[in-house]
Formats: sequence, C-alpha cells, structure tokens
Amino acid sequence: MVTDRGGARAYGRGTGLRARPLPSPASRAIHRKDRPMSYKQKIDDIRDELRSLYKAAPEQTRGFGTLSKAVKETGVLGVKEKECVALGMALVQRCEPCILLHVEALMKAGASREELSDVLAMAIQMSGGPGLMYAAKALACWDELAAAGA
Repeated sequence: MVTDRGGARAYGRGTGLRARPLPSPASRAIHRKDRPMSYKQKIDDIRDELRSLYKAAPEQTRGFGTLSKAVKETGVLGVKEKECVALGMALVQRCEPCILLHVEALMKAGASREELSDVLAMAIQMSGGPGLMYAAKALACWDELAAAGA
C-alpha cells in the first residue's frame, strides 16, 4: 500500500488503488481522537439508534418494553436496587451502551456515587480486568452526568 506523509492511503496512477475523495476537514474534526464524544452525547446517540430500531421492529421492541416495565414495577426490590443489578450485569457483559443507560437510570433512581462504587467493585470482582476497564467508563460517565446536572 502506498501512503502519503500523514499515513493516509495515496490514490492514483501506479498505486493499484482507485481514486477516492479524502474526508473533508470538517468531518475529520468530528472524529478526532483529541475530542472524544461526551457520555451525554453517546447516550443521546444510543437513544436515537433505539428509536430507529423501534420503528423497524415495533412489535418485537414493544414486547421487550413490556417485559422491562413488568420487571421494574413488580417484585420486592426497588428501582434503585434493580438498576444496581442491571448495571453490574451490563459491566460483566461489557455492553457499553447498556452501561451508560443504566448509569443514567441509577442516577435518576437516587443512587449515590458511593452506591455506584459498590456496584462497580462487585462487577470488577466478578469479571476481573475487563470489568475494571468498563467500571472506569461507568464512573467517568457518572461524573460527567453529575457535573452537567443530569
């Protein structure tokens, strides 16, 4: 492969690659690693993706919503405790979208940062190193949302 000085693929005669336009400076700026997307923006994007899925598969997603509502509204555990369980499971399963949504839900359910830390510690104990990495993401998400007054 032929590359230019910046490491991008070079296109043209003699390279064996077909010409393809380079991304615009504006689109490159959106995806720059020195400007990571905020957790709030990630949560908003997840919700947008879910809305598209709800439109594409309304009956199936409605069924999942019915299950979720029934689980949250019945049983002896409160919403906060159920969100603690859900977050712990999301961490162990390494589902970043699930982690972010459940951190937000746990915050809205009235949990404290200390309660979050207990959930994170238990998830780390159950999943080892990968759990540690995702727990750090969950804590960073909590801190960002708390600072923004979510």
